Amino acid sequence: MLPPADLRRGRTDLLAKSAFTSGLVVFLGHGYLFGTLACGVWYDTLLAPSMTNDLYWPHYNATGYQVFLVDLLNMKLQTTSHDNSVDLLSLDATLLKSYATSAVQPDFQNNYARRVLYSEMNTMTKAVEGMRSTQKRRMPSPYAQYCWVDFDKRWDIAHTDARAQRCLERYQGNAANYLEFVVRNVNWEDFISYTASTWPIVIGLALQATPAGQEWLANCPKNSLALSVADEVNYLVNVRKLSRYQLQWQNEIQMGMTESVVVQNSLIVQQILPLKAMGHVWGPWSSINMYWNFRNDLGTLASLNASLIRGADNYFQTKGISFSSQTGLQNANGNYDAQTGAFYNNIGPFGGVDLLYVQVPTSLAQLYSAFMQSIYASVGSTSSTLTAYESIPTIGLTPFPPMFAGSGLTYNGGNLLCFS
Repeated sequence: MLPPADLRRGRTDLLAKSAFTSGLVVFLGHGYLFGTLACGVWYDTLLAPSMTNDLYWPHYNATGYQVFLVDLLNMKLQTTSHDNSVDLLSLDATLLKSYATSAVQPDFQNNYARRVLYSEMNTMTKAVEGMRSTQKRRMPSPYAQYCWVDFDKRWDIAHTDARAQRCLERYQGNAANYLEFVVRNVNWEDFISYTASTWPIVIGLALQATPAGQEWLANCPKNSLALSVADEVNYLVNVRKLSRYQLQWQNEIQMGMTESVVVQNSLIVQQILPLKAMGHVWGPWSSINMYWNFRNDLGTLASLNASLIRGADNYFQTKGISFSSQTGLQNANGNYDAQTGAFYNNIGPFGGVDLLYVQVPTSLAQLYSAFMQSIYASVGSTSSTLTAYESIPTIGLTPFPPMFAGSGLTYNGGNLLCFS
């Protein structure tokens, strides 16, 4: 005979197991909840430095990190062409500048736009593109002191005999010294309509006086914008053997420019970062005494009924006209004395002086970079070395023409273009 089952005991065991299981589930559930929250907080904390900017770079901000990056790129671009790569991790990628305050501003050299214009925008492709985008009223205004009307050098338009000789010796490969470069790369009808009152007297009539000149003028409308940019560059370089487009230095207009860089992170997220922005401004135009621009050639000579073409019946020199006398720098007796005399007698007559921007030689830029890397490697080794380096005073250099170093002459500084 089987004894009756103790149902109360079994029920108690089941209840105990159920309570344990429920408690374990609740415990594990709370543990999962708190663990998930903790992981979320930890993950947010981990990402926080990177989530404060659109590039997801740790600690990147607009007042410190970004200004430093802009300064670093501006420093590198001062001596590096835009066509070259820039190493932001090199030893000379060092700036002795504090970025601890929110008011810090980026720096760049105020001559940067001029350097880019004269050393990077002087290629044939850039020259053709720039000329073709020139406004109608600016067509006669490039600061190119012309030597000849045409690429065959048949019609000389240099301001002085000495400059005509310099043209033959130095400037035959410079497209900026040929007026034909302009008329090929602007709208001929626009050019002629804008210079209708001056071009015929100064240039046109002398050309029409010869069969060769008549033919050249007849071809101007045909050659105007006839080729694509690439074909025009090929013609200039390979047919006409021109290698550069070098303008004259001038300070009538201070160049303006805007520059930016595209920054891209590892997720291919891009952001445009402005590096510098400066508008063009009118300058003192003290360079007018060196060369005053072709538009002034047209206006002045037309008013005097004189031609710029050497050998013309009304050639300005045969009429007793000189560009130097047009500057008004003579004394009451018509002589050049004091500063003007020193310049006129040692450098040359006014109105026909070539002011050319001299690029920093590549070898010198490389030497500078290597020297600065060596310097920063040394000064960064100890704090005392850095302190000693920062205490070195700035040295000022005042270059001047070698002719001014003659016996009995003392150069006390000043602006070579200031004659008053």
